[in-house]
Amino acid sequence: PNFATFVCPALIAGGTTGYFSASTVASLRHASVASYMKKITIPTLLLQGQGDTLFNLNEAAATYEALQKQGTEVKMVWHSWGHSVSSPQPGEFDSGNPDPAHQWETRRVVNWFYHYLKGHTSTSTGAPFSWFRDWVTYSGDAAPAFGHSNHFPVGKERSLYLSGSALTTDADAIQSGSQQYVTPPAGAPTRIDKLDALGGYLNLPLPEQDAPGTSVSWTSPALTDAWDVVGSPKLTLKVTAPLAVGGTPATDLVTFARIEDVAPDGTATQIHDLTAPIRVPHAKQAFTVTMPAFVHQFAAGHKIRLVLSGSSLNYRGGLVPSPVTVTTGSNTQVLQLPVTN
Repeated sequence: PNFATFVCPALIAGGTTGYFSASTVASLRHASVASYMKKITIPTLLLQGQGDTLFNLNEAAATYEALQKQGTEVKMVWHSWGHSVSSPQPGEFDSGNPDPAHQWETRRVVNWFYHYLKGHTSTSTGAPFSWFRDWVTYSGDAAPAFGHSNHFPVGKERSLYLSGSALTTDADAIQSGSQQYVTPPAGAPTRIDKLDALGGYLNLPLPEQDAPGTSVSWTSPALTDAWDVVGSPKLTLKVTAPLAVGGTPATDLVTFARIEDVAPDGTATQIHDLTAPIRVPHAKQAFTVTMPAFVHQFAAGHKIRLVLSGSSLNYRGGLVPSPVTVTTGSNTQVLQLPVTN
């Protein structure tokens, strides 16, 4: 019920073959906001959740930038909650008991309507871009936990170069090396993740781990200062996968990337459970991936880890099993993070 008629058959076909047909892609693009962006001329306030693996922050960012480029009045808020984390933080928003006097996001929405619908032009609509910071302590109203900027994107790109099995900020200290992992036959899952659609609601106690030989990683040294990341990491890679010849969706290499925060005790936490599924049509050519945006503080003493894996519980993997090799030794293999401090 309530789905367009093409959606369920397309999901079954995509889950079986590992990719969508051209007609399904066309239908999805037709339904996308990108297809009617030029018709949006009224002031638009975008609210998108950091706790959301179904519709990640890149969706709002793309809409924001497109509306801004065409001159439509637009502002954007990245709140804490979403489809994967159903409850807002205290003092942020409460749909059952909205209170603009004590809830920061509720107040933003009310002020937006007062300004544009009631005509109270003296009422501020807030900063062009605001984001919730879960590392900021507060009591009551969540206002202190939000960062603000007059522009988007924010921060300065900081580069972490793949170096052997490590990440380094020093482009002159990159070490040569190679790591290899395998992608499974028929896209079978070899990694256990939280279930994207259900995990936030059922809180299933699943151990998050990859089967041996199906992932590789690179880890930075312990940070001397905190890194506050706000936005989309960019990953540039070159891999070799001899059995994934590419040229058709059925023979493309499909792999998955994620970023983890490694605490001083060695505990690794996947940032907001976000995974970047990557389809690589030409496995011998360098490619750049815009990973899902997030807001996260890597505290001093913590390490940053990049992981590539052959599968994910939440995504259909590639059809062709293949060994995948990542060779380091130059500054072309790099993870870039937007850091605001």
